Amino acid sequence: MVKESKLMNLKQLALQPQQLAHAHIIEGADLPKVVESCLQFTALMLCSKRPLSSDTPCGQCQSCKLFAANNHPDLLSIGQEGLSVGVDEVRSIATFFSQKPHIAGRQIVLIYNADKMTESAANAVLKTLEEPTDNSFILLMSENRHNQVATILSRCQVWAIDIDQNTDLKVKFSDIPDYVVGYAAGVESKLERWREDGDIEHFTAMYQIFIRWLKGQATADEFVEVSGKHAELNTFLLYLIERRIRQLMLKNVGQKAIDGHTKLTQYRLSRKEFHNLGAQVALITFIQELEYLIR
Repeated sequence: MVKESKLMNLKQLALQPQQLAHAHIIEGADLPKVVESCLQFTALMLCSKRPLSSDTPCGQCQSCKLFAANNHPDLLSIGQEGLSVGVDEVRSIATFFSQKPHIAGRQIVLIYNADKMTESAANAVLKTLEEPTDNSFILLMSENRHNQVATILSRCQVWAIDIDQNTDLKVKFSDIPDYVVGYAAGVESKLERWREDGDIEHFTAMYQIFIRWLKGQATADEFVEVSGKHAELNTFLLYLIERRIRQLMLKNVGQKAIDGHTKLTQYRLSRKEFHNLGAQVALITFIQELEYLIR
């Protein structure tokens, strides 16, 4: 769900581009929705024949047709591969802005996966932001504005995309267990992908082991065996552990729950340092340390 007040203000500004800031960060945990919002806004900005009072593109002018065909000369998109955004891609922005608009009277750059910019790429973006050209706009798509360096953030206007509430998703995805819906943190596209890929059964297997472990009926080794079956399962286990710790804290269990939270934080910070066998040993040790704290 988009924050209506901010989206409406953004659309209104698109109708008066002379009042629009040069650079924007569009943030949201559900990146597909962020992308969708950016594309809608871009189409509106590039349309050359929409009525002045309309907040939707006409869809019929040459500009709209070129946009629909992903071939608009006044639009530059970078970072779509999703792995990382490198400095060479970002440097193409300066070349793009050095040219005059061809059709739309303005130029727009979309930076997908802005959170994955390299340090050199971020510095190159900053230089572009410091030297804006007329009728040019940059939209950075981000999961969280704070993933951007402070100097970039300070030069951008931020628009937030709300994620769907879990209560709404529980109704829409009634066939998916609540603990998986909760783990998705309101990101509908994750739930759709997990269901389509048949991943729900992996989450269910991990959850069942976790419940048996809480009862003293499962060992740490079982977590290792299951976690290797899907890339998300280690993080999902940490979600279950964190949820258990919150439950204990609400019950005023005391120091054990606090110590459990400390162990969880330490493991999260250190697990990126472990690989293969080392990661398995670290997970087993972590689970064993939690046994007397949260079971």
